[in-house]
Amino acid sequence: MKKVFLISVLIGVCFLSACQKNNMGTIPELNKTPESQVIDQSNDEQEKNDDTKEETSKESLIDLKEYDGTKEITLQWKNQKSSANFAQAPLLPFGLYIPNQMEIYKFDDGDKWGYDNNKQHISLLEYDDIYFTDLNLQNNELQKYEEYVGSKKHDGPSQIEILFEDYFVLEKDNKKYVLSLYYFESEKETALPMFLEVLKHIRYVSE
Repeated sequence: MKKVFLISVLIGVCFLSACQKNNMGTIPELNKTPESQVIDQSNDEQEKNDDTKEETSKESLIDLKEYDGTKEITLQWKNQKSSANFAQAPLLPFGLYIPNQMEIYKFDDGDKWGYDNNKQHISLLEYDDIYFTDLNLQNNELQKYEEYVGSKKHDGPSQIEILFEDYFVLEKDNKKYVLSLYYFESEKETALPMFLEVLKHIRYVSE
Protein backbone atom coordinates (compact mmCIF):
# COMPACT_ATOMS: atom_id res chain seq x y z
CA MET A 1 0.00 0.00 0.00
CA LYS A 2 2.80 2.42 0.80
CA LYS A 3 4.40 1.81 -2.60
CA VAL A 4 1.06 2.37 -4.35
CA PHE A 5 0.51 5.56 -2.32
CA LEU A 6 3.99 6.93 -3.14
CA ILE A 7 3.56 6.14 -6.82
CA SER A 8 0.21 7.93 -6.79
CA VAL A 9 1.75 10.99 -5.13
CA LEU A 10 4.61 11.10 -7.65
CA ILE A 11 2.21 10.83 -10.55
CA GLY A 12 0.14 13.65 -9.11
CA VAL A 13 3.19 15.90 -8.65
CA CYS A 14 4.38 15.24 -12.21
CA PHE A 15 0.92 15.97 -13.54
CA LEU A 16 0.66 19.30 -11.69
CA SER A 17 4.16 20.28 -12.81
CA ALA A 18 3.31 19.53 -16.45
CA CYS A 19 0.12 21.58 -16.18
CA GLN A 20 2.00 24.57 -14.77
CA LYS A 21 4.53 24.43 -17.60
CA ASN A 22 1.77 24.25 -20.19
CA ASN A 23 -0.02 27.17 -18.59
CA MET A 24 3.15 29.23 -18.58
CA GLY A 25 3.85 28.42 -22.18
CA THR A 26 0.38 29.37 -23.27
CA ILE A 27 0.15 32.68 -21.47
CA PRO A 28 -1.37 34.95 -24.12
CA GLU A 29 0.81 37.82 -25.27
CA LEU A 30 -0.64 41.15 -24.33
CA ASN A 31 -2.04 42.96 -27.29
CA LYS A 32 -0.09 46.06 -28.21
CA THR A 33 -1.96 49.23 -27.46
CA PRO A 34 -2.31 52.05 -30.00
CA GLU A 35 0.20 54.04 -27.91
CA SER A 36 3.10 52.95 -30.12
CA GLN A 37 1.21 54.16 -33.18
CA VAL A 38 0.46 57.44 -31.45
CA ILE A 39 4.15 57.89 -30.64
CA ASP A 40 5.15 57.17 -34.26
CA GLN A 41 2.56 59.65 -35.52
CA SER A 42 3.78 62.25 -33.02
CA ASN A 43 7.36 61.80 -34.25
CA ASP A 44 6.23 62.25 -37.86
CA GLU A 45 4.30 65.38 -36.96
CA GLN A 46 7.31 66.73 -35.05
CA GLU A 47 9.57 66.21 -38.07
CA LYS A 48 7.05 67.98 -40.31
CA ASN A 49 6.77 70.83 -37.82
CA ASP A 50 10.57 71.14 -37.67
CA ASP A 51 10.77 71.33 -41.47
CA THR A 52 7.98 73.92 -41.59
CA LYS A 53 9.62 75.93 -38.80
CA GLU A 54 12.92 75.95 -40.70
CA GLU A 55 11.16 77.29 -43.82
CA THR A 56 9.10 79.89 -42.00
CA SER A 57 12.03 81.04 -39.86
CA LYS A 58 13.79 82.49 -42.91
CA GLU A 59 13.78 86.25 -43.16
CA SER A 60 13.47 88.52 -46.14
CA LEU A 61 16.66 90.30 -47.13
CA ILE A 62 14.99 92.76 -49.49
CA ASP A 63 12.17 95.03 -48.40
CA LEU A 64 11.22 96.03 -51.93
CA LYS A 65 9.59 99.44 -52.08
CA GLU A 66 8.78 101.74 -54.95
CA TYR A 67 11.29 104.51 -55.57
CA ASP A 68 9.97 107.73 -54.08
CA GLY A 69 12.50 110.12 -55.63
CA THR A 70 14.96 110.15 -52.72
CA LYS A 71 18.37 110.60 -54.31
CA GLU A 72 20.57 110.00 -51.28
CA ILE A 73 20.35 107.91 -48.11
CA THR A 74 22.76 106.66 -45.47
CA LEU A 75 23.80 103.01 -45.46
CA GLN A 76 25.33 101.29 -42.45
CA TRP A 77 26.99 97.87 -42.14
CA LYS A 78 29.37 96.46 -39.54
CA ASN A 79 31.47 99.46 -38.42
CA GLN A 80 30.95 101.36 -41.69
CA LYS A 81 28.63 104.22 -42.41
CA SER A 82 28.35 105.94 -45.77
CA SER A 83 26.10 108.17 -47.82
CA ALA A 84 24.73 106.43 -50.92
CA ASN A 85 23.39 107.89 -54.15
CA PHE A 86 20.56 106.35 -56.15
CA ALA A 87 21.55 104.73 -59.45
CA GLN A 88 18.91 103.29 -61.74
CA ALA A 89 19.58 100.15 -63.75
CA PRO A 90 19.47 101.12 -67.44
CA LEU A 91 17.63 98.02 -68.70
CA LEU A 92 15.52 96.91 -65.74
CA PRO A 93 12.93 98.67 -63.55
CA PHE A 94 15.10 98.85 -60.45
CA GLY A 95 17.65 101.07 -58.82
CA LEU A 96 20.19 100.74 -56.04
CA TYR A 97 21.73 103.12 -53.53
CA ILE A 98 25.44 102.98 -54.18
CA PRO A 99 27.77 103.99 -51.30
CA ASN A 100 30.89 106.07 -51.81
CA GLN A 101 33.06 102.95 -51.60
CA MET A 102 31.55 101.62 -54.83
CA GLU A 103 31.48 102.66 -58.48
CA ILE A 104 29.24 102.08 -61.49
CA TYR A 105 30.65 100.00 -64.35
CA LYS A 106 28.72 100.32 -67.59
CA PHE A 107 28.38 97.47 -70.10
CA ASP A 108 26.21 96.83 -73.13
CA ASP A 109 24.10 94.29 -71.24
CA GLY A 110 23.62 96.52 -68.20
CA ASP A 111 25.44 98.14 -65.32
CA LYS A 112 27.42 96.50 -62.54
CA TRP A 113 28.07 98.12 -59.18
CA GLY A 114 31.24 97.38 -57.26
CA TYR A 115 34.83 98.33 -56.58
CA ASP A 116 38.42 97.34 -57.36
CA ASN A 117 37.95 97.68 -61.13
CA ASN A 118 34.85 95.51 -61.10
CA LYS A 119 36.62 92.57 -59.45
CA GLN A 120 34.02 92.74 -56.70
CA HIS A 121 30.54 93.70 -57.90
CA ILE A 122 26.76 93.33 -57.91
CA SER A 123 24.84 92.33 -61.04
CA LEU A 124 21.11 92.55 -61.74
CA LEU A 125 19.77 90.38 -64.56
CA GLU A 126 16.57 89.01 -65.99
CA TYR A 127 15.75 85.58 -64.65
CA ASP A 128 17.16 82.50 -66.37
CA ASP A 129 17.56 78.99 -64.94
CA ILE A 130 20.98 78.76 -66.54
CA TYR A 131 22.45 80.81 -63.68
CA PHE A 132 21.64 78.04 -61.20
CA THR A 133 22.75 74.95 -63.12
CA ASP A 134 26.17 74.62 -61.51
CA LEU A 135 25.68 75.93 -57.98
CA ASN A 136 28.10 74.01 -55.76
CA LEU A 137 27.90 75.78 -52.40
CA GLN A 138 25.43 76.88 -49.75
CA ASN A 139 26.69 79.91 -47.84
CA ASN A 140 25.67 79.37 -44.20
CA GLU A 141 25.64 83.10 -43.65
CA LEU A 142 23.08 83.61 -46.41
CA GLN A 143 20.79 80.61 -45.93
CA LYS A 144 18.61 82.56 -43.52
CA TYR A 145 17.41 84.78 -46.39
CA GLU A 146 14.42 83.57 -48.37
CA GLU A 147 15.69 85.18 -51.58
CA TYR A 148 18.98 83.28 -51.46
CA VAL A 149 19.26 80.39 -53.93
CA GLY A 150 22.86 79.23 -53.68
CA SER A 151 26.46 80.00 -54.54
CA LYS A 152 29.30 79.02 -56.82
CA LYS A 153 32.83 78.55 -55.57
CA HIS A 154 35.59 78.78 -58.16
CA ASP A 155 38.69 77.10 -56.77
CA GLY A 156 40.01 75.04 -59.66
CA PRO A 157 43.72 74.56 -60.42
CA SER A 158 43.69 77.45 -62.91
CA GLN A 159 42.09 79.78 -60.35
CA ILE A 160 44.70 82.14 -58.90
CA GLU A 161 42.40 83.10 -56.03
CA ILE A 162 39.12 81.59 -54.85
CA LEU A 163 36.11 83.44 -56.26
CA PHE A 164 32.56 83.33 -54.90
CA GLU A 165 29.26 84.05 -56.64
CA ASP A 166 26.11 84.34 -54.50
CA TYR A 167 22.70 84.24 -56.19
CA PHE A 168 19.39 85.71 -55.09
CA VAL A 169 15.99 85.80 -56.78
CA LEU A 170 13.91 88.97 -56.72
CA GLU A 171 10.26 88.86 -57.74
CA LYS A 172 8.03 91.74 -58.76
CA ASP A 173 4.63 91.61 -60.46
CA ASN A 174 4.96 87.86 -61.05
CA LYS A 175 8.26 88.34 -62.84
CA LYS A 176 11.61 87.13 -61.52
CA TYR A 177 15.04 88.71 -61.61
CA VAL A 178 18.47 87.52 -60.55
CA LEU A 179 20.82 89.40 -58.24
CA SER A 180 24.37 88.11 -58.04
CA LEU A 181 27.34 89.06 -55.89
CA TYR A 182 30.92 88.48 -57.08
CA TYR A 183 33.91 88.72 -54.76
CA PHE A 184 37.25 87.08 -54.09
CA GLU A 185 37.82 85.19 -50.86
CA SER A 186 40.34 87.80 -49.66
CA GLU A 187 37.61 90.48 -50.00
CA LYS A 188 34.74 88.55 -48.47
CA GLU A 189 34.75 90.37 -45.13
CA THR A 190 34.70 93.71 -46.93
CA ALA A 191 32.48 93.02 -49.93
CA LEU A 192 29.73 90.77 -48.59
CA PRO A 193 28.40 92.96 -45.73
CA MET A 194 28.45 96.05 -47.97
CA PHE A 195 26.77 94.30 -50.88
CA LEU A 196 24.04 92.89 -48.63
CA GLU A 197 23.33 96.36 -47.28
CA VAL A 198 22.96 97.63 -50.85
CA LEU A 199 20.56 94.80 -51.72
CA LYS A 200 18.40 95.58 -48.70
CA HIS A 201 17.62 99.00 -50.13
CA ILE A 202 16.94 98.15 -53.76
CA ARG A 203 13.97 100.08 -55.15
CA TYR A 204 11.42 99.39 -57.83
CA VAL A 205 11.15 102.13 -60.46
CA SER A 206 7.76 102.17 -62.14
CA GLU A 207 7.42 103.40 -65.69
